[in-house]
Amino acid sequence: MRTITQPIGRAHNHLDNNYHLSNKKALFYNIRNYCEANGTDPFEYIPITYHVIYGLHDKDFLKFKDFYYDRQNSSLFYLEIKQWENLSEAERVNSQPPKNIYIIKPGEVTNRGHGITVMNDITQIQYILN
Repeated sequence: MRTITQPIGRAHNHLDNNYHLSNKKALFYNIRNYCEANGTDPFEYIPITYHVIYGLHDKDFLKFKDFYYDRQNSSLFYLEIKQWENLSEAERVNSQPPKNIYIIKPGEVTNRGHGITVMNDITQIQYILN
């Protein structure tokens, strides 16, 4: 039996010859396709994900934009904010107000976390995609 050694402090987040399990985008597509084939919602298992390739006119961006405004204008979001505002000062110390925030990973070839940002403003998101 062979022993594989690796230099201390170096780790890999992939498995050789298992691209469809170790690549996040490939894993997303595989889970989505599996769930669609079985009549289930993939977002019961994974975070809501939009893969925007063609900028502001991409069908996934248009879906995201609808989701963004639905969330921003929802009575539930408004209720969450009002509930937070009604907390006492002591309760607010250990909590944060609800936010409509999104993780943006630009580019098809970005990797290892480069360029990832967190945003809550649709105009900033549109600027990145334009």
